[in-house]
Amino acid sequence: MECLLQDARERRLDVVATQESRVSEWINGEKADEFYL
Repeated sequence: MECLLQDARERRLDVVATQESRVSEWINGEKADEFYL
């Protein structure tokens, strides 16, 4: 059970990191055009 919980935490951290990277891309303007379309 502990291994499963740890794996879930790592996956959640990966998801959060992915979301943060997307937000930073929007802030940098890399996806601004797609976002406003």
